[in-house]
Amino acid sequence: MADASATTLPLQDFPLVIFVVSVVCLSLSTIAFVYAVDVGLACHATRVGLGSYNSRLNTFFTVEGTKYLMLWMMLYVLGLAIIKSSICVTLYRIASTQKVYKIAVLSLLGLTISTFLVTFIGILLLCHPVAANWDTSLVTSGKGKCSGMSAMIGLSYTSTGSTILTDMACAVFPGVMLYRTQMPLARKISVGLLLSFASVASISTMIRAPYIEHYRTPTDNLLYYTGFIVMWSNIETAIGCVASSIPTLRRFIVSKQSKDDSSSNPQDLNPKGLATFGSAPAAPRHSAKGRGVFRNPTDAGLTYVSVHAHGDGDWKRLRDGDSDHSTGVETAKGIRTDYTFEVELSKSPKHVKSEFV
Repeated sequence: MADASATTLPLQDFPLVIFVVSVVCLSLSTIAFVYAVDVGLACHATRVGLGSYNSRLNTFFTVEGTKYLMLWMMLYVLGLAIIKSSICVTLYRIASTQKVYKIAVLSLLGLTISTFLVTFIGILLLCHPVAANWDTSLVTSGKGKCSGMSAMIGLSYTSTGSTILTDMACAVFPGVMLYRTQMPLARKISVGLLLSFASVASISTMIRAPYIEHYRTPTDNLLYYTGFIVMWSNIETAIGCVASSIPTLRRFIVSKQSKDDSSSNPQDLNPKGLATFGSAPAAPRHSAKGRGVFRNPTDAGLTYVSVHAHGDGDWKRLRDGDSDHSTGVETAKGIRTDYTFEVELSKSPKHVKSEFV
């Protein structure tokens, strides 16, 4: 039996599940401020009646639970519209050279915005004043008037149907647009999967759809059944947040990994580990020892040499595309010769001469 003086319910059973799932979803999509507020409302609503049976509720919980349910609903449709618009903008950038695809994506964006406006404004107009949505005493006393639950059901089904349609469109469009693009098949598949990830959210939308019918019986544990709508909607929004951010996060992770690899493995710039006489690695520009610009070529690990040939030889310059016209033993790389050369190191403190045969 509910305590008439209680103002906060302990978290247990289904309200605890709603709370935990909402927090986990928030941790997976912390980049969305609107979604953070939406989750905060859902979590607080579980403390004042959302997800609980009527047997646990008093008058205070019934009013407060319904109030935060309505506030959550308005923030939910706003956050969902922002996420879907972000995905549509990404698709529009991909379809920038195809007029048909651009029109299709713009139509999808228009449907998303229109659904948001109809649902958001419709919720505000359900009752007059707005507080009558959760405070039924205003209606019974004649101080307020509501449209009835049929209007609420209509708005809920409109939002659900539009959400499923846009989710499926976001799953189909990437594959259609990438089909004729000039890129490797593996890249097409990866990009298509990333952009189609938002379609997974439609599964959550379909699961929550049957609970809309419970609005027809508001006295039959309505806050308990609408708790399922809130929970699955938070999961849907979290998936949408992650999906809309994956292209940007993927580019950021790849670029950061490349920088880390190059900084931690300087030998990658010289994969064969080659070294030249008279050279030394340059000190970092930002260090005290290596402050300023490079002073000479050897600081950069470079050595300039002059090669002179002794004796007569029948040399022929090779152009790009030419082949070696020598006969005899074929070599794997370069040109073999038996002539003598003298090598001078231009930056050496002493004149060094070496004879090679």
